[in-house]
Amino acid sequence: MRSFIFRRSRTVANPSRRPGCHNIADILCFAGLVLFALGILMFDAKAQERTPPKEPGSNEIFSYDATPLTSAARSGDVDGLRKVLEQGGDINEVNGKGHTALMVAAIGGHTAFVEELVAHNAAVDKVDSEGETALMRAVESGSLAIAQILIKNNADVNIKNDAGGTALSRAAVSGNTDMIELLLENQADINATDMDGITALGVAVIHQRVEAAKLLLDRGADPEIRSPGGFSAVDFAGSSSSSAIRELFNK
Repeated sequence: MRSFIFRRSRTVANPSRRPGCHNIADILCFAGLVLFALGILMFDAKAQERTPPKEPGSNEIFSYDATPLTSAARSGDVDGLRKVLEQGGDINEVNGKGHTALMVAAIGGHTAFVEELVAHNAAVDKVDSEGETALMRAVESGSLAIAQILIKNNADVNIKNDAGGTALSRAAVSGNTDMIELLLENQADINATDMDGITALGVAVIHQRVEAAKLLLDRGADPEIRSPGGFSAVDFAGSSSSSAIRELFNK
């Protein structure tokens, strides 16, 4: 709209393009257009002033249509959590992305908040709009303590998200060997494949997580499982730029 206004203004202001434009009507028309354009600019400036600034480091994923509980979970506000529950709040209420307070607290690493939620019987295996669980979020954040709490409260370690990934494959991405150990000790399927047919071992190889790949091999991961495209962890290792990864499969 602004570009049209300014194009129109230039046309009126150019006598060579509009003969006779020096009469009073044309001058008033031009002045009106200029004032109108300035009004739009001032309106835009005011609108920007009214837009609240983003909090430094804020996690926008979990602020989407936030609920009172997910808002408290972002900061780990246990007192705020208790107040909401005392007022009859739904402990499993989700925000616009399907995230529960438990998921938000898990990725934020708020251990005490998670403990309070599970003490009030929060659903540990509820999934969000991407099929992710609170355990997957804990793995993503690298919080071993929260993962332990969730598993102790019967979280299913083998749930797959919408892409077929598991908590174990998430741990393989980051190469978190302590998390991998915890999941394997609690019956995580070491050879589960995602939608692309890639195992946690394949994921570790692709991301060049040497220690994670070694651990998975030592714990019995099958390096020969092939994806529908015909690729296995061995194939990924053979084309890896990491000599340490290649050596793991040459022994």
